[in-house]
Amino acid sequence: MQNEFDRLFAFGRASPFDISRSPLAMPQEQAAGTDVVGQQGFALDQQPFGPAYTRAILSGFYNGDFATAPTLGAGIGTLPKYVLPYWSASGSAHNMSMNWRADATVASGATVRMTIISGNSVAGDDIYLEQLIPLLSSVTARWTYSVVVYGKCVSIVGTPKMRTVYDWLKNDKVTTTGAGATQDTAMVAATTQSNIIAPVTPPVDAAYMRVRIGAHAAANNDGCVFDYCDIARLIA
Repeated sequence: MQNEFDRLFAFGRASPFDISRSPLAMPQEQAAGTDVVGQQGFALDQQPFGPAYTRAILSGFYNGDFATAPTLGAGIGTLPKYVLPYWSASGSAHNMSMNWRADATVASGATVRMTIISGNSVAGDDIYLEQLIPLLSSVTARWTYSVVVYGKCVSIVGTPKMRTVYDWLKNDKVTTTGAGATQDTAMVAATTQSNIIAPVTPPVDAAYMRVRIGAHAAANNDGCVFDYCDIARLIA
């Protein structure tokens, strides 16, 4: 069952640009909401899939609500013990940081905090989480895809942005095809915000949509503390 699900949904596979190349095995234990297959039964609290699979099916992203933490449970980076499961991390680490944190105000109980260090950033600095999502397509039909990201801006200095970037990859997960795009939303302090990629149709030869979400310094010395809450992929 696990192998078939992985084959169909391509979850648990590292991005070709994931320099950590850490193994992303499906978690089987029932800890921190990571169990894959739930108990069988007919009671209302018993589900055929555990919460990890259920959230992935609903959102289109594995660990898209960040419920599953890095091994060390806090800092996010490229070394295996710091990898946020099923995501790749990149960015200007000397100016920025990413941390997984418990957050009782969101349904998953966790958020990813992205911090741009005020006074030490340079215009154009970025920090990202990245994931590949497989595309539903056929020879005769093309579906449109939209990506919606939600977060909470704790504080800002200057004009930092929520940034979502996407492009299209062929079946080898390396070769790009067609045109991607970048969507920015200005951060507003003490505000819950969304960043939305409007519905787009992938190229005929695209097999994956590569999605990056992050924080962007639009000017020198920009700063922010921003908590990403969840991400979802919509198909129409």
